[in-house]
Amino acid sequence: DVQESQARCLLHLGRHEEALGIAQKLRNRAMNIDHLTAVLNLQIAIHNSLAKWQNAISCLQQLVSLHPFNPHHWKKLAEAYTNLAQTVTTSPVQQAPGEDLRNS
Repeated sequence: DVQESQARCLLHLGRHEEALGIAQKLRNRAMNIDHLTAVLNLQIAIHNSLAKWQNAISCLQQLVSLHPFNPHHWKKLAEAYTNLAQTVTTSPVQQAPGEDLRNS
């Protein structure tokens, strides 16, 4: 599909929001499993490039539901969960203004 190619080009150019917009339009018009699979893969690529792991996980869960016997999708889902876990464990602890952690 030309629009999917356009979205992938925008993704490579770093124009993520435009790519997401096209992907959403394609998703709204997906009429069969093959089209939905292609759109989900596109959305996953966009979310991964933005490090939006929760959005990627949501798309991957849908993809795994459509294709439960595809090990590639399961592997990508595991990688997304790993990336999310690493993000959570490496993010600094949020401290309220004026709060002193030594007094906790």
